[in-house]
Amino acid sequence: MHDLPPILVEVQHQVDQRFMLRLINYCANVYERYEVLPVVLVFVVEKFSNTILKKSFIAKESVPYISGFHF
Repeated sequence: MHDLPPILVEVQHQVDQRFMLRLINYCANVYERYEVLPVVLVFVVEKFSNTILKKSFIAKESVPYISGFHF
């Protein structure tokens, strides 16, 4: 089981810059503890705060309800 990365799950009403910064902080905390970056899964209940942030996410053709964000 130690070969699998930690998984960080968030349910968020609205995705905005404050949430993204908080999420980055959570990932940094996980990295400090386990020395591996987590897999992050975010359920957005309502919407993105603006269209610029929404355009940062990449839709997957095979599963249109899933978007990815890559650094």
